Amino acid sequence: MKKEYLFLITIFCFLTLSVQSQSTTNISGLIQGPKGQPISYVNVGIVGTSTGTVSKEDGSYNLFFKNNTHENDTVRFSIIGYKSQSFLIEELKDQQTIILEEGIVELSEVVVRPNRTNQKTVGRSKTNGGRNVNFSIAKKPRQNLGAEIGKKFKVKNTPTQIESLAFYIRPNNFSATKFRISFYSIKKNMPDKHLTSQDIIVSVDDQKTGWIEVDLSDYDIFTKNDFIATVQWIDSSADGKKLGMPIRFPVFGKKHYYKFGSQAKWKRYKNMSISMTVGLAY
Repeated sequence: MKKEYLFLITIFCFLTLSVQSQSTTNISGLIQGPKGQPISYVNVGIVGTSTGTVSKEDGSYNLFFKNNTHENDTVRFSIIGYKSQSFLIEELKDQQTIILEEGIVELSEVVVRPNRTNQKTVGRSKTNGGRNVNFSIAKKPRQNLGAEIGKKFKVKNTPTQIESLAFYIRPNNFSATKFRISFYSIKKNMPDKHLTSQDIIVSVDDQKTGWIEVDLSDYDIFTKNDFIATVQWIDSSADGKKLGMPIRFPVFGKKHYYKFGSQAKWKRYKNMSISMTVGLAY
């Protein structure tokens, strides 16, 4: 038990501290669709690492990375609705525009619309966690954009519609920020395939904290299995430094998911829970 708590404390010390300043360089460019249209909020990053960002609304991106990064490391560009593309860092130095081809989104399952005779809200509605799990942890502008926080929800093997989601923000000193809401099927206890075929973007302005409620009734999100709901930080003004969600531990039997960058690997932590709820109809 002592070892487990020591491990948890180490994790949260990392999450709440800024990344130390290091010598960096960057690659910038523009991301477009096949007709030349800019693609907003594309995940851009070195595969499997915390080095990543998200393209701006106009499709431009600026990716910083350490000078000791290898030129044959792979940078991936991905977003729902388009085919992912990967390039070596060396290739991107001479390629100012990235063209993504449109792609068919293969959802993890097709579920018959439920009868909607029952409705309920599930998840953690308490906000009294003594610690925060942070989105913003880097000093470089727009870096570790794409950080993603998730929570697992259980479904009793019956056709279910996800009608709403609410998540709690604390702290927040950005005058403007945007989040992407995603839902994943689960494979080997980790997020797997998307349950939606389009981006769900939420804007939060004026350093707002507290509950952020998202109506999902028009998105037709269905499942009959357990799923993971996530909130991803994808855009913000330049005036803020702190952005996070309250988290509590130990909450035995619960699981917390965190991705440190837009192309990083998912991490799963046991006995932790963030303040997030979903509204279900079945």
